[in-house]
Amino acid sequence: MITNTLFNCSRLSFEEYHPFGTSSYRTGSMPLRYRYCGKERDEESGLYYYGMRYYISWLCRFVSVDSLKDKYPFYCSYQYAGNKPISFIDLDGLEPAEPKEEKKETEESKVQKKLAENSEKEIADGNADVHTETACYPSVWKRLLRAFEDIFGKDKAPSVFYVKDHIQTDKAGERWYPGGNTKFKILASSEYENPKWKNLPKEFRGKGLPGALEFAGLGILVDDIWSGELKPGAVLQMWTSQKDFEGIRDGKGFDKESNSFLSELLNLEDFGHSVIFLGYEKNVFGNISEIRYLDQYGENTVSKNSWKYPVIFGANLNQIEK
Repeated sequence: MITNTLFNCSRLSFEEYHPFGTSSYRTGSMPLRYRYCGKERDEESGLYYYGMRYYISWLCRFVSVDSLKDKYPFYCSYQYAGNKPISFIDLDGLEPAEPKEEKKETEESKVQKKLAENSEKEIADGNADVHTETACYPSVWKRLLRAFEDIFGKDKAPSVFYVKDHIQTDKAGERWYPGGNTKFKILASSEYENPKWKNLPKEFRGKGLPGALEFAGLGILVDDIWSGELKPGAVLQMWTSQKDFEGIRDGKGFDKESNSFLSELLNLEDFGHSVIFLGYEKNVFGNISEIRYLDQYGENTVSKNSWKYPVIFGANLNQIEK
């Protein structure tokens, strides 16, 4: 949209587009050199100049073969933006890319970014394997606390990180359904001798630290982690079966007898696992196929159709006030 800002801000030209770049609505008589996605349009041919190739918007195709065709064998050599013009753009006629948006970095995004940076540094330095010192849940807890303190200073993380009671509500209204117990019974199991676990709303039970983060007002739950919504530094809770998750959620605990063989095979005492999300991996078709994560043993991966962890919940850190 072009406006006359010198005199009366009247609109001189306005245009809307179909997904692949043909004009769906246009008003105003002012000629425009740069139009769809800010690219230069040749008025005689109607082609858009993308640097490496010309684009035919009404055919949804480039006029010539992509010079990077061998890198993307799963795409047609003439396709535009990976055939996903709603989500992606084509920068120069070679590769699809996500549109860049300027976003203000919030305090919580700094913490999540710091958690991801610390995790990658542990892996690079060879210090990520801490299984002889701690289990999965406290390893995530300690790494998350460290990220907060790296940003805000020693002992300056939200106060819920420093209490050892099972339910905490402080003067600021912060709530926590806590960390430190590797059995997960405090997260929703009636087997735990302290009945305070029932204070945790049922929609958060069995979802581990991700559920605790949202309950405390520090995170946003993502039930479908394969949607691509997670960002590096998110936390995950994984279960080896839907039945075990439901048992914990409903306060019935694990079915230890039926799980005894699997427990021995996988060398697992319980069937939940807490980890830090490091990133998505994609297959040759550009679809998410697995995730990288950090646990007490170091860097690992799990595939989308994993038989080992078919139930996974996640949480991105959200905005906090300091």
